[in-house]
Amino acid sequence: MAEQRALVVGAGIGGLTAAIGLQRAGWDVSVFERAEAIAQVQVGTGLHIWPNAMNAFKQLELDRAVYEAGVEVRVVKFIRSSGARLAALDAGASGDRLGASTVGIRRTHLHRVLLDHLGEGAVTLGAECVGFAQDADGVALKLDGGAEERGELLVGADGLRSTVRAQLHGEDEPLYHGYTSWLGLVRPERQPVPQDVLTVVWGRGGRFIFYHLEPGLLGWIGNLDAPEGERVPEGERREKVLEFFGSWAEPVPSLVRASVESEIFRMDLYDRNPIARWGEGRVTLLGDAAHPMTPNIAQGACMGVEDAVELPKHLAEAGGDIAAGLRVYEASRHRRTAPVLKRARAFGTMGRWTNPVACAMRDNTIRVFQRLIVKQEERLQSYVA
Repeated sequence: MAEQRALVVGAGIGGLTAAIGLQRAGWDVSVFERAEAIAQVQVGTGLHIWPNAMNAFKQLELDRAVYEAGVEVRVVKFIRSSGARLAALDAGASGDRLGASTVGIRRTHLHRVLLDHLGEGAVTLGAECVGFAQDADGVALKLDGGAEERGELLVGADGLRSTVRAQLHGEDEPLYHGYTSWLGLVRPERQPVPQDVLTVVWGRGGRFIFYHLEPGLLGWIGNLDAPEGERVPEGERREKVLEFFGSWAEPVPSLVRASVESEIFRMDLYDRNPIARWGEGRVTLLGDAAHPMTPNIAQGACMGVEDAVELPKHLAEAGGDIAAGLRVYEASRHRRTAPVLKRARAFGTMGRWTNPVACAMRDNTIRVFQRLIVKQEERLQSYVA
């Protein structure tokens, strides 16, 4: 059989991983990205690759490269904004049971790993998708400027405001839930925690997370209520974050103060309600284009990585019937991703609570039910392709 061509729209983490997976399955893959430079795709400072995504990467023989590009997380600590300890979860033991560790990594480093394994010439930058058309034999991707690319398969991995999704399901706005993430990078003179520790700080009306992305470099995230689209100019961002987090226990204020102002920015948090049928014919969706979720449990990118491994598997099992394979892929991934999306939304809501009684109940639940939390997390992070 002649090699079939897959067109992937979007060079984010999910799109690049899907391209690698399809290449390994024998497809000729072309990725089209509207950004003029790959750095424009790398929105955010860093992320965590939990065991489920690391096991997915293992299927593509990428896990070792990801490990080497980041730092391993062995402990997850939960504390109150006062500094009082709530719980310490043994992420290392969980990883051992699940067959893969958790890795903190800079987005730039993860992108480089994926690009290196995809190979040169597969990604076209400055190529904006404006729509598609399909027939019984294939699908044509329409690009800004009038160019068209034709293949047997089209994967929309073009993010929260996906053009491919909009043509399939209509234009609609994603859901903003009333809060934003402030993100920053810091290279502290003294490390506040060991390199393998991820710390989550719960307070009234906000949550703060800090963790290593590479030796000597910490990333932090501060979630708090904010108007959608609020603009805070450079030079005022550090003080804006300190207005809320400056009274929290150390090292939270010190991490913010030690951050470079130009490396502090905010990212409004959105998701969409789950939909069961993502695509049509030879066209499907992947990652945030299919199931955008808030980053409250750090599974958004991980779900996209799982999608990327499952997609070629279901296409192969369909025996050449591309449309049938895509519908099975979508049904399977909807069952997996919809509960995770809802869980991320619920965690975000709990992080915004201001009522002292509700916050005390939340914190005590974390403290008392540590073992149950571990079991729940391991169920969520269990994945074998």
